[in-house]
Amino acid sequence: MGHDNTVRWGALRAAVAALAALAALLLVFAATANAAPFHARNHSLDLEGLKHACGTAVDSKGDFYASNEGKEVKVYNPSH
Repeated sequence: MGHDNTVRWGALRAAVAALAALAALLLVFAATANAAPFHARNHSLDLEGLKHACGTAVDSKGDFYASNEGKEVKVYNPSH
């Protein structure tokens, strides 16, 4: 009976250690996800009203999205 308790405590310690490691890993990634991007500015990517363009996307309707340093997002509609 003493052996069963030892095995259970060992498994519990391993599970707690794994959860703690996962939590630490998530905290590291969360901190970097909120950080502003760091890259050299490419002036040829600057759009009117949007300096230091950093990211782009296109949705299924063809709308073009552009962001600058994670602070502002502009939507460009292809029909305009």
